[in-house]
Amino acid sequence: MSNATTYRRSHHCDQLRVADVGSNATLAGWVHSYRDHGHLLFIDLRDSHGLTQLVFDSETDVQMHAEAKALRSEFVICVSGTVEARSEENINPKLPTGQVEVRISELALLSEAVTPPIEVDDRVQAS
Repeated sequence: MSNATTYRRSHHCDQLRVADVGSNATLAGWVHSYRDHGHLLFIDLRDSHGLTQLVFDSETDVQMHAEAKALRSEFVICVSGTVEARSEENINPKLPTGQVEVRISELALLSEAVTPPIEVDDRVQAS
């Protein structure tokens, strides 16, 4: 994982929309949820504003994918990547950011956390 001091957040987790597709974004927050689909790993990143879905692809970057597999709920991370449109069947209308995801090219672990025994934020619906 990269050194976190080189990152500066460009967006909060509720800001990215379809108009941002193709642009780069840097986000920071807590790992909210984690879904491993083989070569694709999805993490919902949470900050005080909302959620954004992150994508780690082992076919694009094996090392980055392996680093992401070590992340757990409530770890604090900073990531950079390219905003992409979600496929039609994967759009989440419950989230303001539900039409996009960020394909990650850089990852920095800011802080590890012991996963709490209860859900931290039940107000936000994960994708």
